[in-house]
Amino acid sequence: MHLAMAMHCGGGLYTLRINMTNYAKMAAQCKQLEVCTYIGINTEAVNELIGDEDEESVHKAFPKGGNDSLYEHLESQKLDRACWVICNNHKFVSVYKGDIDDAVKYYHLSLKHPIKVHFMTSLCGLFFDGLIAFACAERQDEDKEQWVSIGTKVIDKMKLWAENSHWNFSNKLYLLEARQYALNGADTLAVERYETSIKASNSHRFIHEEGLANQMAGDYHLRKGRVDSAMMHFGQAKECYERWGACALADQMHEKSGDMICTTALASLTRLNPSSTMPTSASKRQNSSLYTWKR
Repeated sequence: MHLAMAMHCGGGLYTLRINMTNYAKMAAQCKQLEVCTYIGINTEAVNELIGDEDEESVHKAFPKGGNDSLYEHLESQKLDRACWVICNNHKFVSVYKGDIDDAVKYYHLSLKHPIKVHFMTSLCGLFFDGLIAFACAERQDEDKEQWVSIGTKVIDKMKLWAENSHWNFSNKLYLLEARQYALNGADTLAVERYETSIKASNSHRFIHEEGLANQMAGDYHLRKGRVDSAMMHFGQAKECYERWGACALADQMHEKSGDMICTTALASLTRLNPSSTMPTSASKRQNSSLYTWKR
């Protein structure tokens, strides 16, 4: 439980992976298979965020097969809490990676496994439900009104929690409000709330959520055509993710910035020489190697 909370609260991912590996091996030696299962589920999420596989990881002590097949097995055994943990972790990772389709899939699956006792990881899970809801509403899905309702209810709950624990929940509330303002077309308020969420996350030492707020602010500015602001936020998100240990996310931010540099440079060249043609996708990939970041 402590290790899972540490992951959702921004604990250093490399340290977490080492600790999870050690605890999983101890649990396996003591034949505590249920404990080993929970640790393995959380280690899968850590590995996805780090972006590589450690040969000495928990997988030495945890059966392979992937979370999807594990979920099916645990569901057949009616182990609702373990199924919920898998769904919650998938929502967590998918939102950070920007994979809304995967996040929606596991949002719906998580509804099949409601939990009665709320703890920090479940409260964080609700926060991601709100982010998923507003992302779906922005895509103008057929059930937009339903998603807006879900997001609004999450904001209402987050306001109550922020009153009781400003340190833990205020930055999350500000990010949800930023998404709501952006959805409603209130550009000035959306930008202000993104900045407030970034500052609160930094002040409260939630490095992972500071990265997420910067990432979402960058995406928002990019949609509005404010390339310089988007570049700045993607760069700040990259720095946060590097400090967290989430190299896979830092790589994504680097690739976004590189793509924007290429696009801006090509647009400038086209304006200077209107007769020039845009490169093929193959040459774009070749050019993008100029911006490959070495970890």
